[in-house]
Amino acid sequence: MLFSYIGPETMMPVASVIAAVAGVFMMFGRSVVGFGRNLVRRVAPGPTYVPPPPIEKPAAPTPEGTEAS
Repeated sequence: MLFSYIGPETMMPVASVIAAVAGVFMMFGRSVVGFGRNLVRRVAPGPTYVPPPPIEKPAAPTPEGTEAS
């Protein structure tokens, strides 16, 4: 490893692959991310939604002189 040299001619293929991946992501980024989200939701669905219990309203006050039943 002492005499290993990483020159531009060996790094150009790596840079080309990185640029290609970045270009595809910039062109199709939104749809790729959406596809990934849908795939994750299908494979590992989240917790099921449980609606909160209904809120009970207090009884309306009765007018004076009448009895509440």
